[in-house]
Amino acid sequence: MDNKNKKFYIILVLSIMFANTAVIFTKNALSFGAMPIIIGFYRLGFSALIVVPFALYKEGKHFLTLTTKEKLFSMLAGIFMALHFLCYFSSLMYTNGFIATITSAVQPIVIAIASYFLFKETINNKSILGMIAAIIGILFIGIFTYLNSKGNNSFIGFIISMMTALFFCAYLLCSRGVLKRVKEYTFLAILFTTCAVILGLGAIITKTPFTGYPAMMYLNCFGLTFFCTILGHAIMNICVKYVSATVVSVVSLTGPLFCTFYDFLVFGEKVLPFQIIGGLIILSGVYLFIKSDKKDKEETIEIENLLN
Repeated sequence: MDNKNKKFYIILVLSIMFANTAVIFTKNALSFGAMPIIIGFYRLGFSALIVVPFALYKEGKHFLTLTTKEKLFSMLAGIFMALHFLCYFSSLMYTNGFIATITSAVQPIVIAIASYFLFKETINNKSILGMIAAIIGILFIGIFTYLNSKGNNSFIGFIISMMTALFFCAYLLCSRGVLKRVKEYTFLAILFTTCAVILGLGAIITKTPFTGYPAMMYLNCFGLTFFCTILGHAIMNICVKYVSATVVSVVSLTGPLFCTFYDFLVFGEKVLPFQIIGGLIILSGVYLFIKSDKKDKEETIEIENLLN
């Protein structure tokens, strides 16, 4: 793996690290009485206000060249993103941050299958082994976390978390397809604006108040915007343009490790031995997947060069 690719994967992991600070800001915002749909609205609303002017300045002419199909698929990604965030925020009302993220283990399976049919992307046997190892690690942590819980987790929280993972897969796959033709900042502007509008309309329909919360609630929503959306999801979406969605989804399995660390650092939750063991399994699986995936691509390029 050359230095350019090493830097790329480091950036990808950092984006996931920032994205998972959501557990901190969301729990704080919920503690001030805000409903999940309002937290999502302000998070994506602030994101749109930051990205849209920048996108118009950098890529304003490019936006005018987009086809109707490109605009619609960018908006569809925004709809899936809105549903993903709504389910994630809602799941934290029923369970803790770690349990809310363990269901992300289904993502690589769904994405790998969908990418095969949609983009003809294949992965080698060693990459599959790494993916399976990472999934085993996250399920290992999840099962023992559930067995050690004190009754704070419920079946409905698990179901909502599963929906969170599935909607994440949907919007990641849409991003993968759209970013082949649409520039990054233009796509993010459409993505965040659509997401904010959907969540805003949802708040209006459900008669959820937009105002009347303490200033700290809005500050936590801005924290979600800056750290989780801009430094996290925005960079992660851009990463999808350069590697397969499967790679991004597998590397994202490190998310629960960051959640565990944040829960320990901010909320004083203990890091248990089984979480450390599971974490090592996850990291080993992710490393094997990335290394094998990179090697497979290099061998493919070498074969193509010889044939040419």
